[in-house]
Amino acid sequence: MKCANCQFDVSSGFAFCPGCGSKLSPAVAASPIVPQADRRSATVLFADLSGFTSIAERLDPEDVRTLQTDLFGALRGIIEHYEAFVEKFVGDAVMAVFGAPLAHEDDPLRAVNAALDMHAAAATLSKRWRHRLGHPLTLHIGINSGRVVAGNLGAAADAAYAVTGDTVNTAARLQSAADAGQTLVSRATFLLTQHAFDFESGGNLTLKGKTEPFSVYRLLGAVDQPHTLRGLAAHGLAAPLVGRENDLARMVGAAKLAQGGQAHVLSLVAEAGMGKTRLVDALLEQIVSVTQFADTAVRRVVCSSLGQRPYGVTAGLFREAYGIESADSLDEARHKVEQGLRGLGAEDVEVALVVPIVGYILGLQAIGQLSEIEPERLKRQIFMALRTVLERRLAQGPLVLVVEDLQWADAASIEGLVTLSDWLCELPLLVVLSGRTAFAAAELDFGRAPHTVVRLEPLTDAAIEAQLIALFGGASADPIGPELHERIVRQAGGNPLYLEEVVRSLISDGVLTRDGRGWRCAAPTGTVEVPSSIEGLLLSRIDRLPGRARRTLQSAAILGPEFEFDQLLAVDEDAGDRATLGMLCDSEFLIPVRTAGNLAEKHPAQRYRFASTMAQEVAYHNLLLRRRAELHQRAGNFLEALHGTSPARLEDLDALCHHFSRGQDQARGARYLVSAGDWARGIYANDDALRYYDRSLCILEVDAVHDVQTIGGIREHIGDLLGPMGRREDARRQFGAVLAWASATGDTVREARMQRKLAGLHWDAGERERGFGCLREGLRLLQGAALDSDIAADIELAHLCQEMGRLSFRTGDNQGAAEWGERALRQA
Repeated sequence: MKCANCQFDVSSGFAFCPGCGSKLSPAVAASPIVPQADRRSATVLFADLSGFTSIAERLDPEDVRTLQTDLFGALRGIIEHYEAFVEKFVGDAVMAVFGAPLAHEDDPLRAVNAALDMHAAAATLSKRWRHRLGHPLTLHIGINSGRVVAGNLGAAADAAYAVTGDTVNTAARLQSAADAGQTLVSRATFLLTQHAFDFESGGNLTLKGKTEPFSVYRLLGAVDQPHTLRGLAAHGLAAPLVGRENDLARMVGAAKLAQGGQAHVLSLVAEAGMGKTRLVDALLEQIVSVTQFADTAVRRVVCSSLGQRPYGVTAGLFREAYGIESADSLDEARHKVEQGLRGLGAEDVEVALVVPIVGYILGLQAIGQLSEIEPERLKRQIFMALRTVLERRLAQGPLVLVVEDLQWADAASIEGLVTLSDWLCELPLLVVLSGRTAFAAAELDFGRAPHTVVRLEPLTDAAIEAQLIALFGGASADPIGPELHERIVRQAGGNPLYLEEVVRSLISDGVLTRDGRGWRCAAPTGTVEVPSSIEGLLLSRIDRLPGRARRTLQSAAILGPEFEFDQLLAVDEDAGDRATLGMLCDSEFLIPVRTAGNLAEKHPAQRYRFASTMAQEVAYHNLLLRRRAELHQRAGNFLEALHGTSPARLEDLDALCHHFSRGQDQARGARYLVSAGDWARGIYANDDALRYYDRSLCILEVDAVHDVQTIGGIREHIGDLLGPMGRREDARRQFGAVLAWASATGDTVREARMQRKLAGLHWDAGERERGFGCLREGLRLLQGAALDSDIAADIELAHLCQEMGRLSFRTGDNQGAAEWGERALRQA
């Protein structure tokens, strides 16, 4: 908390301010200062006294006032017991918020427990008032969990902390729908608490303000035996890999097959925190330590949650293999690749094949508008260059390619991995892919290369228990005690990351301490809260950070899983400094990325990364949408000033797309997305190009004033990509929309071009006459218009003549084909 007199940061245990000596008021101690609004997950509870109107009619106003005082006193005591926030009392109702301004790991559980206590308190109060009322007092309660916006409302002098959002409105509707003595909860709250409470379905209700029926559940009571829901090295704690022996054995078996000369693909699929990275680490440890895997090379890349630009995974593998830095120029990158290939004994013809393609792979070289290399041919050259590089490396010994978080990979890289695995199926290559369940490993068709999919299930309670014991060096050194030990195992839900975060939380809270004799539990185990959700746990850790550190972490989250210090300062000059980043490293939120120049330093670094992807995601989603847009805009402005509006690197262009499309000037982001789509189309990364174009359309089409010229160009590009992919009807719709717009605006050249492109689609669908009809209409448009000085019209007319000749030839009209071809040449 902060002293109201001098704003000194004060521990909540102080009665007087150490800075100025002022007495600290209970109000200040009860609620932390919240410097700005934020978005967060919270659980909202509304409780109302049933039949209050009729009660007020029968009682004297002074008695009504006394009853309200007794009721509100009891309810407030319960809410404060669970460390929730009393948002307001209105009439006979109370609104309580669990998770704001201070989050706990188990806020939904606290809210439901509070509801049970409130009903019990009402029953106790009812006994005292029964002789005056003639009937029992009962409450009806509604509870809902979800995202809210929380912060101070009003001017600085009279600002009040408040929580707003649809989550609040829905909780109020649930309270209104509940019967006397009943608690109704939403499905969101039910899913978070069903392991600890009994519910029965309340069916689907039509709630005011909701367009769709809303699923509700009636709270029956707490269950007797709750069932479970589903970095520590800095503290000197480390545990061996437990419970994954069979999974590791399968992986080692695949590695042995690859080492024996048969390429193998291994996919690890699991939810976040299940131990994918730890298992890959264990596999690589065996590979480098076992004699039979001697001379095995390992290349490893991790995909970013910000998304990968075309050939991003491939570029990452190239950079690692040849030591290419992000700041290297195209010439420097080519030189490093050439030196690396010659060091492996590559011949001149191989070097000549690979080196010119390096720029396209690394995103350092764009396709010019008049390039003689057709995109499809360039894609084949990229794949052949990769094949040459891998074959040359595999001639020296086995190779392991590791790609993590494949759910965020680009389509071009995935296609490349599939193609190359088939081409190299008789060489000692192991491809290890890992990703969350969104990564559909089984749908990847590797054809000739064997493909093993390992799905990591939650660990058994026995495995989690063994891991917890091993963390502290064995059962004799376990400081937790059987009761707390059992609760931790139960709450971990088979997720090893949950387990580590629980232990880290207990250490941060001072529950687990270490002295000269080892670890011990400093609190009665029965009073220790055990986290029930990873998001709530991480959010509660963020909430406990000092204001400046929390702001720095949120600003860093905008920049992605890894960021540069200078970029952080540009995004939020008030947030980042070396001391704050050092504290975030000590708190195990961030990890400095070491380079040759700063290995000796403890924390100061030029680059940092989040200790876990989930920590970055929670910090990011904790930000208000308005604040997110502001920070993204600043990041985009910084990158634009650094690289210009036409960056030479696809990686920089992709970053501009990401930040501006989520910033305050989304139209600028759309323009960068179109440029990235054009770049991707130029290197035949068509699926990635469609992704860029679709995102740009989504932005531009919601503007009040459409940029119809740009939208028309995007739709035409999308149609150009969809046709060759076999999606002719989708392509027709895109071309048809552009044709209608061109006709309405008098853009004759574009109208003729759309007729030509529609003709090709009709022909491919077997509709020959419709195809010729479109071409004739295109010719009519250009021949009948006054376009003598329009070069674009001349070029399009040549294309139309050429297409007429091509289709005439395919129908057997050789004479007509020759005449149209000669006319096309003259026109060109």
